[in-house]
Amino acid sequence: MKTLFTLFASLILTSFCFGQVILNEICYDPSNTDLEGDTNGDGQYAQSEDEFLEFVNTGTDAIDMSGWKVFDTESLEDDMLPPNHVFPDGTILIPGAAIVVFGGGTPTGDFGFATVQTSTSSDFNLNNSGDIMTLTDENDMVILTFDIE
Repeated sequence: MKTLFTLFASLILTSFCFGQVILNEICYDPSNTDLEGDTNGDGQYAQSEDEFLEFVNTGTDAIDMSGWKVFDTESLEDDMLPPNHVFPDGTILIPGAAIVVFGGGTPTGDFGFATVQTSTSSDFNLNNSGDIMTLTDENDMVILTFDIE
């Protein structure tokens, strides 16, 4: 219930601040049965590489996500650690579109025609419980959070 509340509260905050970016899907514990967990489609299972986040622009305006950052709890709290992902310059999320960011590997497939990136740190490090994923803009303003219980 806490996870649902956190996600709901985050979506409300996002609606007031930007009204556009939502976390549509998250995979922080891909299956480790054969290649069932090969979510990035590169032909091999690697848990840290097959984790992914999918963000969707539900608004009517394009969003420039250049410089936006993804953190797990550890990288957010430790200034010595880099963000788990920094969206590169030119990352534009058009209305109705999605961007999927994998932990690593070589994503292979169309992924619903979403823009696809891999983590700039090569690891999301999203623990299966007790972790919080945070998305910030280029000025470090929190856009949304997701509590992984």
